[in-house]
Amino acid sequence: MSDAINPAVMCEYTVGVTGATGYVGGRLVPALLEAGYRVRCLVREPRKLDARPWRHHPHVEVIAVDIVDSAAVATALLTCPPTNKPRNCFENRLLALQGAKKAALG
Repeated sequence: MSDAINPAVMCEYTVGVTGATGYVGGRLVPALLEAGYRVRCLVREPRKLDARPWRHHPHVEVIAVDIVDSAAVATALLTCPPTNKPRNCFENRLLALQGAKKAALG
């Protein structure tokens, strides 16, 4: 995966991803980046992402949060940087998954 974002698919949405240190989340993040999304990874141990090639990508933000702390998770997902569209990370999740699917299928 390159660090370059394709301007044709560049998007202003930030997508919250839980489980980025796991199997699915670890594969979802680069797919979202390739599709042009900014990604906010919610993880218990940020250092577990250090070996990932996308860890220091300019469009990746890592937040340490315990998934069982529902208030902390909600805050992390609802405080995505503002866009010119009235959406939040929860609403963007569907859009992001659709974009990742499209990117994966070509």
